[in-house]
Amino acid sequence: MRRFFIPAIMISVMAIAAGAAQAAVEVPGADRIGIGNWYEADILVDGKAGREVKLISGKLPFGLRVENGRKVRGYPAGIERTAAVLQTVSDSGEAVRNEVEFAVVDEKFRLVYRELPVVKTGEQAEVKIEGQGGEPPYSGCSLARVSTFRNGGAAVPGKKRPAVDTAPSWLSISEDCTISASPDEEAIVLMIVSAKDSAGAVAKEFYALRAADDPAAQGWLEQKAREYNKDYQERFSPYGLTLEIDGKGAYHSYGDSAIWTGTYLAGAAYYYAVTGEEYAKLNMEKALHATTRLREITGVPGLIARAYENDEWVGRSPEPHIKPAPAEHRYEVTEGPYKGWRFLSTASRDQFTGVFWGNATVWDLFDEPAYREEASNNIVSMASHIWDNEMHIMEADGKHTRHGVMSGYGIQDSSGEKSCDPYTNGCKMANGFNAALILNWFNMAATVAGDRGTQDLWRERYRNLVMKEPNPEKGREFENNYTGQLKKVYVYGEAFIEYWETTWFNLNLLYNNYFHLTRFEKVDKLRTKYRETLEWLWQDKKEMADGCERPEARRTERERNPHFTWQYLAARGDRDPDKIFNALAELIAFPKGPRAPFDVADDVKIATVPGHDDWACEPVPIEYRKPADFQWQREPYSVFGSWPWQGDGRNFPGADVITPYWMGRYFGYIPSGI
Repeated sequence: MRRFFIPAIMISVMAIAAGAAQAAVEVPGADRIGIGNWYEADILVDGKAGREVKLISGKLPFGLRVENGRKVRGYPAGIERTAAVLQTVSDSGEAVRNEVEFAVVDEKFRLVYRELPVVKTGEQAEVKIEGQGGEPPYSGCSLARVSTFRNGGAAVPGKKRPAVDTAPSWLSISEDCTISASPDEEAIVLMIVSAKDSAGAVAKEFYALRAADDPAAQGWLEQKAREYNKDYQERFSPYGLTLEIDGKGAYHSYGDSAIWTGTYLAGAAYYYAVTGEEYAKLNMEKALHATTRLREITGVPGLIARAYENDEWVGRSPEPHIKPAPAEHRYEVTEGPYKGWRFLSTASRDQFTGVFWGNATVWDLFDEPAYREEASNNIVSMASHIWDNEMHIMEADGKHTRHGVMSGYGIQDSSGEKSCDPYTNGCKMANGFNAALILNWFNMAATVAGDRGTQDLWRERYRNLVMKEPNPEKGREFENNYTGQLKKVYVYGEAFIEYWETTWFNLNLLYNNYFHLTRFEKVDKLRTKYRETLEWLWQDKKEMADGCERPEARRTERERNPHFTWQYLAARGDRDPDKIFNALAELIAFPKGPRAPFDVADDVKIATVPGHDDWACEPVPIEYRKPADFQWQREPYSVFGSWPWQGDGRNFPGADVITPYWMGRYFGYIPSGI
C-alpha cells in the first residue's frame, strides 16, 4: 500500500491583542494539496471565513496565491513544503496571525523541491534534500546531471558559452541526499538529483546552487533580465508598444507590435507579482494601457490595431512609419482623444493572441479592481468582436482581415488570400488550431467577465462549441465538437505541409493559448483533454538519443525553449527536471543585450540532417542563433537563420529574456538566487 510520509502539520495560534481569546487561522487541506490539481480554499478563523488576509512572511507553494484577501487558490507548480504567516480579520474585527504550513503531495515517490541557499565563496554549506511518498527510507542519492556556469553565465554572441557539463570540485552529494558546497569561485551549478526508495522507485528533481562573493547581490540571470527590461523601457517602448530599432535609432516592426506588447505585458505582470516593486508596477501599467489603446484607437468595437504611432518618429526618421493609406489599412484618427495619431490595422490571430495572453495574465495575478476591469474589458470586447462578426476578425471596411477567419471549421492559406470559410463560401474544414484559440478566448471571457450575466453568456457560448450535439445558435449549428478537432492543427507536417515547412510562430500561438485554456478550465474532463493535446504537441513521436535518428518525429520537448517549457509545465501543474534544466541553461547562456547582429568568433560543429543541410539534428545553441524579434518563436534547428533580415543593424527589444525569466521565477522553475 502506498503511503504519504509528510510530517503532521500543527497550526498554532496566538492572538495579537494581549489578553484576547485564542483564535486560529487555518487553510483547509493545506497539508495535502494534490500535485496537478486545482486548489482553492477559504482562509478561516475558528472555522469561519476570514477577511483582509495578508501574507506577512514566509511563502506559499509556487503557483498559489492569496486571492481577494479571502482564499488561497491556484495550481501548485511542484512538490513542496512551505510555511507562511497569514494575518486575517475575524467577524469580531480581531486581527489574528499565525503560521500555516503547506505541503504539495503525490502518492508516488518524489523528491521535495526547495530553493538552495546562495553560498558565500570561502564558506561551507550543507542542505538535505527530502523525499515524500513511495516506500521510505530513501537513499542512493547522486547527481544525475550537472552543468556549471562561470564568468557571468551569459555567452558572448558567436562564442561558446562559459559552461561545462561537470560538477565543480567543491560540490558533492552524499548517499542520504545531503548536498555539500565549499566554493572557492563564483558560479551557478544546475543539477538533477536522483534517489531511490526502498521499493526501487527512482525520483529525480532539479535544483540550482549559486556561489557568490556577495550572496546578497542579485544573481547573474536576474541582473541580465533587469538590464534587458531597463533597455526595453528606455529604447524600445514608446507609448507602451514593443518595437525594434535600426542602427540609426529609427523604429521598426510596427506590424507585429501588438503580439509582442502583449507578451511583454505578461512578463511585466510576473515581474510585479514576484517583486512588488513600484518600477515593475509602472512597467505593467504602461503595457496594459497600450493594449487598451490598441483596441480603442480603431474605432471598431473589439478590433485591435497591429500598432499605433504618435510623434515618436520625430528626430529618428525623416517621416512617420505609418502614413495614412486606407487601401493599405493605414489610418489617421481625425477626432477624439487620439486625434492625429495613426494606426496600422488588419490584425491577425497572432496579434489577438498576444493581447489576450497579456491581459489574461494581469487578470489572473492581481485582484486590484482597476487592473481586473481594464483586462476584462479588453478580453470580453475582443471576444465579442469575433462572435458578433460570425467568427471573423473584421476590418473597418467590412472585410475580414488577413488570417481573420477564426471558425473551428474555417482555414486560410499561408498568404491569407484563399480560404475555406463556412460563413462566406460554405466550405467547412476542421481546424484544430482555430478551435483551440476560440475555445481559449471564449472561456477566458467567461472567466474574467465582470458580472454574472456576462459570465453565463460566454460560458454557454463556450460549452456549445464543446458539445457534440448541434450548436443551438441559429446559423451556427455546425460550430460544435471543437474538442474533437484539436489535433487537426497542421503544424508539424500533419497535413498540407511537410515537416520541413514547420513554422514555429504557429507553435508560439498554440502554447500561448493552451496555457490559459488549461489553467482557466475547472472541469476535470475538459482540462484533461487540453493537457493531453498539449502533451501531443510537446512529446517526440519517437524516443531517440539524437534528433537525426528520425528528425520528422521531433517535437517541442527537444527544443530547450523556456517560453514553451514554462507554459507547458504550468498548464500541467507539475515539474520536469530535465526540461527545466534544458530551458534554464539556454536562458542563462542567452547573450546580454543589446541583441544585435554578430559575427561567429568560436567555430562550432553543428551536425545536420542528411539531405537537409540547413537543418541541425539538435537545437542550435542560443549563442549561435541569429537574433530575432522573439527568439523562442523562431526555428531552433535553422543553421543559417534566414529570418529576420538584419542589414540595417537591427536591435531587438529583449522580451524573449524578460518574459520567460519572470514567468519562471513566479512558478519556481528559476530559483530566486541565480
